[in-house]
Amino acid sequence: MPRLPRKRKKGDESWNARRRYQRSAGRYLKKADNSSGVMADRYRELARGDLKRALATYEKEPKAGGIKRLMDRLGVSMPERSLSPESKKQLIEESKAALESSRTDPNVRREREARSILNSKIGKRIYGGLVDVWRDKAGEGEGFDRNAIEDAILEHFGVESMADVIEILEQEVNLYADPEKEEKYDDVRLMVEQFAARGKNQG
Repeated sequence: MPRLPRKRKKGDESWNARRRYQRSAGRYLKKADNSSGVMADRYRELARGDLKRALATYEKEPKAGGIKRLMDRLGVSMPERSLSPESKKQLIEESKAALESSRTDPNVRREREARSILNSKIGKRIYGGLVDVWRDKAGEGEGFDRNAIEDAILEHFGVESMADVIEILEQEVNLYADPEKEEKYDDVRLMVEQFAARGKNQG
């Protein structure tokens, strides 16, 4: 008699998303171990991003296993706040897209990786350091338009994507210095700001 498929459980989608993100984090960490310089730093940051997404699907902090080993190696802690049901659903859907992007066009993967960096603490350093570039073109206060911000940044650097911007900054600024330390924000932000100002003055 053929084996019947297991009845789907309520937590399966979260479990599958967690595994996708954990495996992706492991792959990026392996790439970091096999790289050096800024590429190793970038791969570690991408690993941290996917590990944090995996952890966001947990109700309680894992105490053992592969994900705990990744946490220890990358210096990542459990998120302080739980996701809303809507945010968790979005995270699950994004995990499927991430899986597909890893198997498809390198440009799709490049853009996905850029977005992961921009949505991290490194992204805050980038947007904060480039505030003089975009502030007058992106609205005011809470009304800042993310698309307008990025359009202003792309125009400033004369490139077509935020992935290009990240690659330029990686060569000029130590973007990934102590990525989990909030006190590093001002140091790196200032370096980004100074580099952007130099480029404007040269133009």
